[in-house]
Amino acid sequence: MNSRNYRKRRLGLAATVGYLLIVSPAYAHENHNEAPWAACEAKQQNSSCEFSDGHGDLYRGSCQVFSDSLMCVRNQPIVRADVPASKTTKSDPTPLAR
Repeated sequence: MNSRNYRKRRLGLAATVGYLLIVSPAYAHENHNEAPWAACEAKQQNSSCEFSDGHGDLYRGSCQVFSDSLMCVRNQPIVRADVPASKTTKSDPTPLAR
């Protein structure tokens, strides 16, 4: 392979990697849930709050300032909505591995 083709390939690879590094973090926040902010709309900082996600899991916490607005920040265990009774035992009420 001559040096001109090698440089073109390296430049193309560098451009692709750079693009992926810029775009990838945006996908992590694509399905942004407004519930943590809505849970604190009429509340003050440090007030207790709760909200549920798209799966019905319940999050409990307190209203804290985040990006100049209040949002519900979880400070208690998540209450899972999808754990059927058959997945627990009488001696150990914690869910078994899924």
